[in-house]
Amino acid sequence: MYELVLDEFKGYCLSNEREVQKSSRSQDSALSDGIFELPWDAYLDYDSDKDCADPHYSSAEDGALNDGKKKKMNKREKREYRLQRKIRASMNKKARRQQESSGASSESRTIDDNPFALQQKISNVHKKILDHADVGKEKEVKLFQYYSISAYKSDLSYIMPDEWISDNNISLIFEMINQVFLKNPEIKFGKQIMLLCPSIVQLFLHFPIDDKFESILPTKELEESKLVFMPVNYMDSTDIYELEQVNTGDHWVLCLLNLMDNCLYVYNSMREDDDDEDQKTLVELVNRLQKCKSIVGGKQKIRIIHMNCDQQTNSNDCGVFLLMITCILAKRLLFEERIILDISNIKFSALAGRLRIMELMYRISSMAKDD
Repeated sequence: MYELVLDEFKGYCLSNEREVQKSSRSQDSALSDGIFELPWDAYLDYDSDKDCADPHYSSAEDGALNDGKKKKMNKREKREYRLQRKIRASMNKKARRQQESSGASSESRTIDDNPFALQQKISNVHKKILDHADVGKEKEVKLFQYYSISAYKSDLSYIMPDEWISDNNISLIFEMINQVFLKNPEIKFGKQIMLLCPSIVQLFLHFPIDDKFESILPTKELEESKLVFMPVNYMDSTDIYELEQVNTGDHWVLCLLNLMDNCLYVYNSMREDDDDEDQKTLVELVNRLQKCKSIVGGKQKIRIIHMNCDQQTNSNDCGVFLLMITCILAKRLLFEERIILDISNIKFSALAGRLRIMELMYRISSMAKDD
């Protein structure tokens, strides 16, 4: 089992013994929805996020704001705003203390594993989002904007049972983790963790750009990072370079690049040991990363380590598994002092994970509608 430690001064460090004896926790099997391993309720500040969940908000890609610039607050409004933020911060701290003192660990939570009940709940939340957005029978419409991510009606359909999670769904949850947790000033070493969105990873992996690979990546942020989450979409051939095809692969896997020991940990929910094409993809990813000297540094070669994890029972849930694994690893990194990267004891409920993703989208869409 691979273990890290969180030092109060240095942040994330390698454990003195990288392979340690398995703890009693790692030996016990636990059922999880993955997504709500992260304490969203304690950290998601609804009011302060409204400006970035505005349906009229536009990023640089979308062009100028529809209704002009944000209204300027006067002195009285600024004082009230600061006071409200202090009140919300106090309430969030209290909620976190209650959560920690209750002793209710994520492993002890009851996860509904009734597939029929879960499917009905997912359908109900899906309907609530569409009713709340009042989109009618339009085939495609933008539901809301969350920072750099635009969420559309079609994105909801991809979360439904038996559908394939899209790269935009992954990007949205990654952006939420980034904004709610990693950029939160109360989380001291959030900058040492980087979540790369699928489009960046696939462009980096598949585009023929000779040796100028670093120009694709957010190099400045990565230079401060120690751990990089990379969603990789396996494709039939690593020779496909058409940009419109790079996110239409066959299977999502999560790669966690540990820059402290130059290891690429691969979490694959549908692993086939004899799949040479998938291994070629990982080797190509490592070769390109190796050429990013300002990020990887040194001459130590990046090792590929395949991690044992729960396996999906169909061909549709790889994207859900990727997000569930990301959330449980992020929870351990952010809220535990001794961080175990081995998740072989965790059994995931893909339907429960889809429900949690849908519920998060409902929260964000509600914030946008109520603004």
